[in-house]
Amino acid sequence: MQYGKFIVVEGVDGAGKSSVLEDILANYTDTNHDANIDTTSDTKIIYHKGFNKTSVIGKYINTHPSSILYYLDLAYKSQTYIRSKLKSGYIILQDRYVQSVDSFLPDANYIYNQKFRDLISRFFIKSDLYVYVTVSEEECIKRLKQVNINSLDLADIRYHETLMSDINRMRNRKKMYDNIYDRHEGYKIIIDTTGKSAKESAQILLNKLKVMNYVS
Repeated sequence: MQYGKFIVVEGVDGAGKSSVLEDILANYTDTNHDANIDTTSDTKIIYHKGFNKTSVIGKYINTHPSSILYYLDLAYKSQTYIRSKLKSGYIILQDRYVQSVDSFLPDANYIYNQKFRDLISRFFIKSDLYVYVTVSEEECIKRLKQVNINSLDLADIRYHETLMSDINRMRNRKKMYDNIYDRHEGYKIIIDTTGKSAKESAQILLNKLKVMNYVS
C-alpha cells in the first residue's frame, strides 16, 4: 500500500485556512465533518485539527495554554493517529501543526520552550507539503471583527479579545510565520486569500494539489 501524504496548513487567525480546507473537503464528501473524519471519495483525505479541545489534554491546554503542552500533544498525535493514517495511505490535511506553536508569542521566545522543542522534535512528522495561508492586515482585521463571539467558548472569546486589542501581537506573529516559511526546507506554497472568497482560495490550492498528483 502506498504511504500517504502529510500536508500542513498554517496561517494567522483570520487568514481563512480552516475555511479553505473545509471547502476542499466539500469536493470529496457530502457529509458534515468535525475534527477528524474520513471522506467517502476514492481520494482518501482526512482533515485533522491540530488542537482538539474535546480530548482530556485538549481541554486542559485550552484553559492553560503552554508551548510545552502543545508540543507534547502534537508529538503524541503524530506518533499515533497521524502516522497510522499515513501508513494506511491517507492524505492528511493538517490544520495547524508545530509551526503554529513556534509562532505562539510570547511563549515561543522562552528558551526553555525552545530547548524542549528540540528535545522532542524527532517525534514530529516532516510535511510533504507546507501551505502558508496569508492575508493582508486590513482584511484580516475586518474578518476578525465579523466573528460571531456568541458561537465561541470562553477561552476562544478571551483569545479573540486579545487579538482585537493587541494588533502588534498579530503583526509579530505574522512576522514569525513569514520567517518560518522562508526557513522551511522542502515543498512549500503560499496561498494569499486577500480579496478572495474561501471557495476561490480553495480552488487555487486544490489545483496545486492536483498538479502535484496529491489528489485526483
